[in-house]
Amino acid sequence: MEGCYAMKFGFIGLGKMGGGLARNLIRSGYEVKLYDLNPAAIEASLKVGGKKADSAAEAASDVDALFTSLPLPQDLKNLLLGENGLYNVMKVGSTLIDVSTIVTLPRFVGHRVKSV
Repeated sequence: MEGCYAMKFGFIGLGKMGGGLARNLIRSGYEVKLYDLNPAAIEASLKVGGKKADSAAEAASDVDALFTSLPLPQDLKNLLLGENGLYNVMKVGSTLIDVSTIVTLPRFVGHRVKSV
């Protein structure tokens, strides 16, 4: 990626879909910080590369784009807007990309983004 802007990614949720997407980013040469509640899911992605984040907040901080792939809408809502919500640690100008295969709650996300 010499000579171009090297984006940094965070990836939270490394199950079947999220893990595959994260590994594809790593194989493409991107820097990816990895986090999942299941240590085995992190280890599976680390086999291809990437960097282990010790918390969701660490995965979300200092990245250009944060991917989330979570099982339930309330998991996403709590992760982003809970007491220690990731919107509080994400850098200004970064992008959230949710690839969860759930019914998302765009209202809570949109409301929060407009109020920042």
